[in-house]
Amino acid sequence: MSHNSNEFESLELAASKWRHIFKIFMFVILSKKRIYHEEMTMFILMTKRVKSILSPNLVLTDHMLKDWFVLNRDEVLQIVQLGHEEREIQMHMNQLEEVEDKITIIRAMQSIAKCDGELRSDERRLIAYVARQWRLAA
Repeated sequence: MSHNSNEFESLELAASKWRHIFKIFMFVILSKKRIYHEEMTMFILMTKRVKSILSPNLVLTDHMLKDWFVLNRDEVLQIVQLGHEEREIQMHMNQLEEVEDKITIIRAMQSIAKCDGELRSDERRLIAYVARQWRLAA
């Protein structure tokens, strides 16, 4: 059975969908309303790892990810401070329904949350919420 490259490319997550993964990861980081250096490093590492699985042909550099994070940090932090993160995360999750390997996203969220040496209750709650909505075990 032969496949052309267009068939494989269609299995990849569209580039326009990645901002939803970025935002979900940011909500985990900002759930405690502050950012540790380790979390920024893990955000980049986990995003690139998930990208290698879901969209291996997508180009994402460390610089691009840092810039995106800085440009979107205040917006996400404001949503967290207002207590609207679950509603916002749900909107981003809805945009990722076609992703078959959602457990990869959950595992990346867990890695980001634990990278500072502690899994806090707000981080645990958000990860459990995403897992429950996607009907996965966290």
